[in-house]
Amino acid sequence: TTGSSQAVNSSATITATATAADGTIASVQFFANGVSLGTDTAFPYTATWTPTANGTISLTALTTDTSGNQATSSAVSVTVAANQSPTFTSLVPADGASVGVGSSNAVTAVVADADGTIASVQFFANGVSLGTDASSPYTVTWVPTIAGSFSITAVVTDNLGATTTSSTNTVTVTGGNAPTVSVTAPATGSSLAVNSSTTVTATATATTGTIASVQFFANGVSLGTDAAFPYTATFSPSTTGTFSLTAIATDTSGNQATSSAVS
Repeated sequence: TTGSSQAVNSSATITATATAADGTIASVQFFANGVSLGTDTAFPYTATWTPTANGTISLTALTTDTSGNQATSSAVSVTVAANQSPTFTSLVPADGASVGVGSSNAVTAVVADADGTIASVQFFANGVSLGTDASSPYTVTWVPTIAGSFSITAVVTDNLGATTTSSTNTVTVTGGNAPTVSVTAPATGSSLAVNSSTTVTATATATTGTIASVQFFANGVSLGTDAAFPYTATFSPSTTGTFSLTAIATDTSGNQATSSAVS
């Protein structure tokens, strides 16, 4: 439609409707700035358009009926612009987090693409791939086998191949055994009303010492910390959208673990 935007080098389907007042439609030919994109002789009338340069393009269609009568559509003006790279909202575990050797940790990214879709997110620890996820919530499991400092990053790729690398979160792996933690409510797939308050609940168990605290996050933004069972926080979304809820449990020895994401 007029006013639409299209990314350069990406393919779009152009569709037209045509009606014959005398006979039937024989064909519909499509044009971009007067250059033919092809002809379709059967309903629905379509053509594939892949713009190769930026600019404003005028799309038209020429229909011909079985009596040879023709008509040209009104022009549709479309802006072709360079593909915008995808963006990161958050990456978990958070910068400065600590986890234990042998603990199972969810590494999760919240990403977006303003003019397309997300194809995949690949995760890394010290430059070594932890795996790739092609569907939201974008997450992989990381089980560190040695103690030390790890640089956690992720690379997001959109449907046209543009990539963005996240900022680096430095995570410390300690020699102790990490606790276990999971978000138990709300459940994945739940629907919440905007501006309503929902209680987010988690279970956490310490394998070394006891649980010191559980911190809750929505799209990487802290919802608060609870130091006593049952571990809860209040989530009051102010905008519509899909949110990734996670929890980080810390035991009295400083070991941490991040829960799997609830979408």
